[in-house]
Amino acid sequence: MPDRRTKERSASAPYGALAGKVALVTGSARGIGRGIALRLAQEGARVVVNYRNDRAAAEGCVAAIVGFGGVAEAVKADVSDPNAVRGMLRKIESSAGRLDILVANAGIAPVERCLAKVSPALWRKTFETNTAGAFFCAQAAAPIMVRAGTGSILFVGSVASRLGGNIGPHYAASKAALGGLVAWLARELGPAGITVNLLEPGYVETDISAEFYRTAASRRRLRADVPLKRTGKIADVAAMAAFLVGPQARYVTRERIAVAGGR
Repeated sequence: MPDRRTKERSASAPYGALAGKVALVTGSARGIGRGIALRLAQEGARVVVNYRNDRAAAEGCVAAIVGFGGVAEAVKADVSDPNAVRGMLRKIESSAGRLDILVANAGIAPVERCLAKVSPALWRKTFETNTAGAFFCAQAAAPIMVRAGTGSILFVGSVASRLGGNIGPHYAASKAALGGLVAWLARELGPAGITVNLLEPGYVETDISAEFYRTAASRRRLRADVPLKRTGKIADVAAMAAFLVGPQARYVTRERIAVAGGR
């Protein structure tokens, strides 16, 4: 639940920078997605919390938003299923009448660092969620935004797309593909007033990366690899996400922004 400072800050949420906006954050039941959903709600957006399996966690995120005066609902959909994605977007447009912001955050990160051990099944599974899932969401959201003549699409990638990372080649490649998707969509959708950007977190402490933070020694190794000498927090990523989909970034598109402490 939000701490006292969050509650105080979000008391004015309905009048924030995103007041009147409707935002969909995929994979927002936990981790970075949850942090982004909370931050957008604090800025005044009505937030759709998307989840695939963990209904309790999604409802917990909704409860946290409602608890500080925001508006949110949980919607189940597997982003790797284009039919499920289209159904989710139809439901949002029907209930909210619009969609102003899409944050395509849903992703998986199965660890396999050995090239020889990355099976075709693991490769397909990773790309189906991390890459195809982001594409399906943008494909379904774009017509709604085009009709409105405005909108923001933000993909959540990873600095692993440039540096390789610690999870494996399948993960790095799936996130790297988002760069090409952003480059294309920014050109295609720009004339309709839609911005498209890519946010690339570095070492951020979440449940999906928990194994990298298990020991003091591992935490020291990670910090040593970051010029700012600290690992990231979910709040660091959420703050940049809120900026990129907000009014102050309306002339920012086709950009890849790392939140990685200088890595």
